[in-house]
Amino acid sequence: FRSISFDDITKIDHKEEPWGSALNIEYTKNGQKEKFQFSVVQSWVKYPAKDPQKYMRVDWEPLVQYIKDRQKLIP
Repeated sequence: FRSISFDDITKIDHKEEPWGSALNIEYTKNGQKEKFQFSVVQSWVKYPAKDPQKYMRVDWEPLVQYIKDRQKLIP
């Protein structure tokens, strides 16, 4: 399990995709940059391979704004 502070986040945004809503986060921790994309899955298929079957639409804007409001801007 990995934890990051709001100030480690260099870019955060959300986007509506044809399949559902996505939250995109880029951050730098210990000099290493990483990118993640999050979405909420409603159902999975388990055979032949585990894979999302249906995604949900999520309003990520309140979370994005919450994080941006709490970041300390360093010039």
